[in-house]
Amino acid sequence: MNTVLQRSTPTRVSLRATVLLLVAAFILPFLVHLLPAYEGVPMGARLLPMFIVPFIAVVFFNVTLGLVIGGLSPLMNVLLTGSPDWQFVVVLSLELMLFALIVNQFLKMPGLKWMAAPVAYMAAKVASLVLLIVVPLITNAEPTQFFVNSMVNAWPGILLLGIINILVLRYQLRQTR
Repeated sequence: MNTVLQRSTPTRVSLRATVLLLVAAFILPFLVHLLPAYEGVPMGARLLPMFIVPFIAVVFFNVTLGLVIGGLSPLMNVLLTGSPDWQFVVVLSLELMLFALIVNQFLKMPGLKWMAAPVAYMAAKVASLVLLIVVPLITNAEPTQFFVNSMVNAWPGILLLGIINILVLRYQLRQTR
């Protein structure tokens, strides 16, 4: 039986799956950013759409595809839409790649797998904070304030990641029965 804890990790993911996930990783944030900002904060910063597709890639395919999706989606978005700002592309790509690595590990832990995505998001943000303290990649924000603002603004997205996490794992369990 193929469960979340024993999911297959194929060495090659089909090109079709990769392209479809990359398209989803572009379209989902694009659609969310069409929503009006709330209290001056873009909806992408609130709902965290860029984290959803790498999570799905890790759950249904493998961590390598999650890393590819996470690493490329901010670059694709900035090239096609001009958003996010260039200084955030590197930080966001690193956060998404860390998220994929962390969520992959959390999915292997029975006590944590059902909340792997939101906890991995928070862990990736902490790692990002440490990185920004050591290497100031963002010039117009103090790292600690950037972290606090990210966490405060993202609570709806963290909740959404938790709901998606549960729904995706329940769907996967049903498919393996």
